[in-house]
Parts: sequence; structure tokens; C-alpha cells
Amino acid sequence: MGFDKLSLTMKSSKHILIIRLSAMGDVAMVVPVVYAFAKANPDTKITFLSKAFFRPILETIPNVHFVAAETEGKHKGILGLWRLSRELKVLGITHVADVHDVLRSKILRKFLGLPNVVIDKGRAEKKALTSAKNKDFKPLKTTIQRYTEVIQGIGGNTFEPIAIAKLHSNEAVLDFTGSDTKKWIGIAPFAAHQGKQYPLDLMREVILALDQEVNVRLFLFGAPQETEPLEALSKDCDSCSIVAGNLNFKDQINLIAQLDSMLSMDSGNGHLAAMFGIPTVTLWGVTHPYAGFAPFGQEEHCILSNREHYPLIPTSVYGNKVPEGYEDVMRSIAPEEVVRKIEKILSNTKNLINQTAKQILLNKPNYKRNLEFLDSKYDGRFSNLLAELNNDINVLSLFSEMEFGYLLHQLFSEVIYEPKIKGKLPDWLVTSAGQKIIFEVKKINPNESELEKRIGQFKKGNYKGVEKNSFETSLTNFLPQISKISNKESAYRELITQHNYKLIICIDVISLHNEYITDIDLKEYLNFNNKLVFEKYPEFCENVAGIIGKPKFGNLVFIENKNSKFGLNKENLEILKQIRLS
Repeated sequence: MGFDKLSLTMKSSKHILIIRLSAMGDVAMVVPVVYAFAKANPDTKITFLSKAFFRPILETIPNVHFVAAETEGKHKGILGLWRLSRELKVLGITHVADVHDVLRSKILRKFLGLPNVVIDKGRAEKKALTSAKNKDFKPLKTTIQRYTEVIQGIGGNTFEPIAIAKLHSNEAVLDFTGSDTKKWIGIAPFAAHQGKQYPLDLMREVILALDQEVNVRLFLFGAPQETEPLEALSKDCDSCSIVAGNLNFKDQINLIAQLDSMLSMDSGNGHLAAMFGIPTVTLWGVTHPYAGFAPFGQEEHCILSNREHYPLIPTSVYGNKVPEGYEDVMRSIAPEEVVRKIEKILSNTKNLINQTAKQILLNKPNYKRNLEFLDSKYDGRFSNLLAELNNDINVLSLFSEMEFGYLLHQLFSEVIYEPKIKGKLPDWLVTSAGQKIIFEVKKINPNESELEKRIGQFKKGNYKGVEKNSFETSLTNFLPQISKISNKESAYRELITQHNYKLIICIDVISLHNEYITDIDLKEYLNFNNKLVFEKYPEFCENVAGIIGKPKFGNLVFIENKNSKFGLNKENLEILKQIRLS
């Protein structure tokens, strides 16, 4: 570590100064260490020196005194650091733990002249890890471990870092969020460097997918100047609230402490969530957790870019070096992979979901047939997925995918489930008659409250289905679904227009639907010549090859898009025109 552990007997007279001036993520990472040390050594005084902006982070730790380093003000330069050292001396500081080791902290240690322990940043091994030539790719000591060594090196009772106790919602957060029982997911889509920021078009796909979940609420974090791109990311989303510009930093930290999960880049917000023990998914581009900067206790939730395709990863510790050809490295992370990781984290009703799936299978012989057939093709994958999914809506979504998967296997010989194609993860891919055809499934749900009600009735055995004459539907009621259907086309537009893939959208009006939708309705509503429906979606009409519709009542239908620039050939059209589900 670059120092010998000090042989100190910790008494109440000991007063430790911990120095970490920046940055936000690094300051947040030291919190579980300082919190654990304070709990193990209650008689030791602790003062933390950092920039004023980070005060709300350190104020989450009980019994820690914060001192602001005004490096652009009275503490600027050599004379300013001398003044700061005199101010600290007055506090009765006896020992220094420098977990930053930069020029300012070196000078300050010299001025203080006190016993000190200094972090070993492992610069040589990090250089070897990020080198383009002779890369030494292996996991290094984590930053948390390095911080622990420094503070433990001061002496006192031993400890292991622990997440800080969650905060109670303050008044500002309660006013902003209101109260509900939904799962709260934080999303922080931005990073200091483009090399570690997930492409915003893919992040929008993640947000749109999560927005479709029942009982979920999304909170989008960023700086005040990032409000506009956050609004674009969350356009047409019902469950999104933009935190940026609406809560100050202290209140944002309070809100983060209330989350059920956080999605972040390799950046500060992930570390803020992790210090409270919030399950935190992080997306990694040209950086890598091996450098030691994974959020505290969250290594299993890191989603990495593809090193087989981009072997120079990590190219730097901070993400500021992007070699030529590595600009799109994060496109190797599929949005579906991100959504599934979050779904798995939120899964705290696994047994209930398994029971619900079993109940559906008992009542739906076709679903059981589909599951058994596909499990035999994919080594039990679908049964495993049913066990992992986090709520009833996700179970219904998977059953929809299986319904169309079974159908495609009856029609075509080359069918693949969720192949990874240039960073995308379509539901099904068929290769037939010289064409590669993506089949993407979209289920049409009733409104959230109605769906929850019907699922509840179903689980209690009280739901008997919708009588054919019980409900009416209209084009006006169906129109809100069109924008969600069109999102499927925008997600695969590049594959269609630049890589010659064809797209068929499979629509499932699930059996718990609140409306009376027949095959005749689907043919009318999804007619590509229906200008009332599709006039706002010209790309959709140009790019989609067709739609397969499974109505609430009536027969399965195939609607060919004769206006598509990227249509199916004659052989594949003939196959799809014969479809039916027995």
C-alpha cells in the first residue's frame, strides 16, 4: 500500500482528518468506509475535508464534521492552503487520512505536519490495465479496498465497509413524489465523457420498455442544464418524473435513498445510490470494473460492453480516451439486456410469479404446449425465464413471445430466440428464402388499474374472461396504441434500412384485455393505407414489412404492407398468408 500501518491506540483524544476533495463518485465511495469506521470507533472524532458542493453527501454520515475547502476562494494557492492548515489545526486534528493524494493534499499534509496515511492509487497497475499494448487484463484492488486500507491504517477497531442507513423522505421529496406503492427506479443517463455514456436512442428504448411495466415509476436524474434531453428521452412516457432542475442536490440524495433500483453509467449517481445499498445497475463503455471503480457492493449488476469486439477495453480509467473505431462500443449492450437486469433486481415476488405462471398454464393448454415445445428447443430457457421475471405483466409478455415463437417454428426451419444483432436483441429472427426477418412482439394491455384488477381476479379464481358482447371498441380507443407499436419500427430502423433486415410486428391482444377487439378490427385499424391511423408515422409505413395480429376474438391475421420499401419476397409472403393458431 506504500505505507506502514501506524501503531496507534485510539482514544477519545484522537481526531482524524479525512481528505477527499473530488469528484462526486469518489466522495460517495468513501462514505461506506467512513460510516463503518465511525460505528466501530465511536470515541474517535472525524472531520472530512472536501469541496462545499459535496457537503450533502458527507452529512449523511452521523457524527462526522464537514469542512469545506474553498479552493477557488480563500484556500486557493499555497497561501490559501497554509491558511486552511491553520484553520484545521485549531480543530485539534491529530492524524490525517489522505484518500486523494493530489498536489493540494500533499501540500496540506506538509503544512499540518501530523502523522498520516496516504492512499496507494495503484497507478502503475492501472496503466498496465489500460495500455493498448501488452495489456495486463486482471481485476485490481477496488477503490473501496484502497480507502479502507488508508483509514484502517490509522489504527483503531477493525471494520468492514457497510452501506449507510437509508434516509427518511424529507418534505421537498414528499412534495415532488407524492406517495404511492410503486417500484421506484432512478435513471441517470449522462456521464462526464462520451466513452462511458450509453447512446441516448438506446436509453430511450430502455425507458420506453420500463414505462410499459405495471407498478413502476421512473425518476430521471441529471444536471439542471440537462432537462431538455431528459424531456426528449421521456416523451410519451406515463411513469417518468424529471428530477433535474426540480430538486436541489441535497434533496436528490434524499430521493435516491428511497429508490428500489438505480440505473447509471460508470458515474457519480451510481455511487450515490450504492452508498445507501440501493441495487444499482451500471453500464460500462471504454472503462471497466477491473480498474476498481464499480459502485460499492454492486459488481454483479455491472453490464459490460463486448470485449471480444473491442479488446482494448478498458482504454482509460476515466473514460476520456476513445480509440478510433470505439465510438459505438456501448451499442454492444442491448436495451433488452438492461431491462431484464432491472426486472430481475426488482423481483421480490418470485414464488408468487411462479404460482401465477402455473395457474395460467393450467387454464391455457396452448400456453403449456408452447412452453414444453420451446423448452425442448432451447434447453429449458423459457421455464427459467418464467422463474426470473418480476411481476405478472412480465409473465404475460413472455407468454406472448412464446405464442408467436411456437407459430414461427411451425412455419420456418431456421428460427432463433433473442439473437444479438448489432447491439439489438429482437424477440425472434427467421432466416428464410434469402431474407432475414425480425419478428418483434407487442402486447396490447388495458389501462394499468383495469389490468391489475383483472389479474387479481384471475389469481383468486374469480375472473372468467370477457364475454364477447360485454365491451365495445373504437378506433379512437385504439389510436393511443399506435405510437407504442411504432416504437418497434424506430428501434430497428437502422437494421432495416442499412443492413437489409425485414421487420414483422406481432401484436397480441392479451386475454385479460378490457375491450372487444376482433380480427376484423385489427384488419381495419392496422391497414397501412389507413391515413387516420398512420399519417403521423411515415417511417413506419415505409419500413415495416407487415403485421401479425392475434385478436381477443376471431382468427390470427397477417396484414401485408404493400407500400413497404423493405417488404418480404414472394416465398415468405406465401408462408405468412397461411398462418393460423390452433
